[in-house]
Amino acid sequence: MLRLNQRFNAEVLQVSGETVVLSIQGVRVVARLVSPEQGMALMNQRQAQFVVREITSHAVLIQHLGAETGLTEVASHQPDAVSVLLEGAALPSTPANQEVVRLLLARGVVVTPDLLQTLAQLRSQGISARRLERILDLIAQGVPLSPSVLNLVGEEAPPGLVLWEALRRGLREWLAQDDLEETLRAQGQYLLSLLEGLWVTEKGDEKAALSERLMQWVNWFGRSLERALSLLNRHAPQEELDSALETSLVGWLWRFQRAAGEHMPAELRDVINRLMTQIRYEHMLSGPSPEGAGWGEWLSFSFPVTFASGEGGQPEWQMAHLRVATRHTSQERRVDPAYTRLVLDVVLTPGYIVRVDVSIVRQVVGTRVEVSTPDLARAAETELPGLRRQLEALGYVLQRAEVRVIPPANSEAQERSMVAWHLKTEVPFNVEV
Repeated sequence: MLRLNQRFNAEVLQVSGETVVLSIQGVRVVARLVSPEQGMALMNQRQAQFVVREITSHAVLIQHLGAETGLTEVASHQPDAVSVLLEGAALPSTPANQEVVRLLLARGVVVTPDLLQTLAQLRSQGISARRLERILDLIAQGVPLSPSVLNLVGEEAPPGLVLWEALRRGLREWLAQDDLEETLRAQGQYLLSLLEGLWVTEKGDEKAALSERLMQWVNWFGRSLERALSLLNRHAPQEELDSALETSLVGWLWRFQRAAGEHMPAELRDVINRLMTQIRYEHMLSGPSPEGAGWGEWLSFSFPVTFASGEGGQPEWQMAHLRVATRHTSQERRVDPAYTRLVLDVVLTPGYIVRVDVSIVRQVVGTRVEVSTPDLARAAETELPGLRRQLEALGYVLQRAEVRVIPPANSEAQERSMVAWHLKTEVPFNVEV
């Protein structure tokens, strides 16, 4: 019913500390407020506006959009509402800025200075009024405003979506073949039907339908393959694995490509490979930073690793978690190969954990490997010569390398932290670099 970042109006039925009971279109919802102070502010209110900040299996965390949040709320019927909002955002009262405010108020969107400044900047850059209205429709539906979302809203495909157009064109040509196996044809037609709905046009579609279609793409695009796999038990049956992959666009494309095999044209296969790489890269850039990282800005990325476990050496898999330090300037955020740090964490099995910490300064590398058992330490020592050779092949010099066993107390605490971390890696559709 509720989605992350969604704004909504509700009737306040009961307030107790941070817990609030609301009526949303006749449906009773119990949620938790971000602070007790917000509960006090709601005590005498019958109607209020909220935004969803977090959704877990146990609770919905919401924020009351009131004066104490720093958000500007002005009733649209006030004659000076537009001027007041523009003044609060430190924006001039130009006709273009006034238009933006009126469009926001007409949709019942809470007007904040940051949102108003962002939209006013877009308008000043020459964005059409028609495209601006589509963006506002998405905001009203709770979709986060980001460059990737903006790329999906327009009259034409921007340069960043060339691969999507190539995929759509390649699918059309492939599906035109008469001898295509029916199961593959059905999958290809399904993907093509979704791609046809990716572009927002004026062909008689209702705005609500356009927004809903884009939101479905946002959810499918935003679920990373690694996130989908991290929610599975390591011994999950094939049916559960297939179902999990269906929730991620990358997972769906991978299964589709694998099922097609040699029947898929090489050019179309190449487009899908490049597209999956691009999507996974954006997932990595938009992932949340781990709590307590303690060293600058980080890119975070979780991915499955396979290893032999048990006496029979049967292959198993677990989620590994990689953090890469970035350099942040006023113009960009990027990884500098000559000056960075990488930290890789993985819990192989309960009690068997590995952390590899690599620091790079001007092509000189220092590495520390922390493991939980002596046998893992011996195995790590045997891998160091190979690591040195691989780094030298890339132009780096391994100046220092050490392997140490983590004391049991620290090992248990680190394992709990690492296991908890992968549960927080839901990737938002918000690629802000």
